[in-house]
Amino acid sequence: MSAGNQETFFQKLSRKHTENPFVLPAALLDNDKAKFQTSQRFRVASQLMAFAFVVGGFWFHNLPKDENELVAQKKIEAE
Repeated sequence: MSAGNQETFFQKLSRKHTENPFVLPAALLDNDKAKFQTSQRFRVASQLMAFAFVVGGFWFHNLPKDENELVAQKKIEAE
């Protein structure tokens, strides 16, 4: 881009969003590729952590139910 045709922040935001709607807004502030790569890695790590929490929550939620069913089954077998 030439110096005379400098785009504003909102024009850049609009252009970047239409090119790739998944780009983080912080990546639009400067053109530092190392910071952008680091932010993308943190984004992926946070998504992985959120997924692990969801899976762990499902596992933890079903754990007591499984133990209660086991106790009830042992009582039925004992009778």
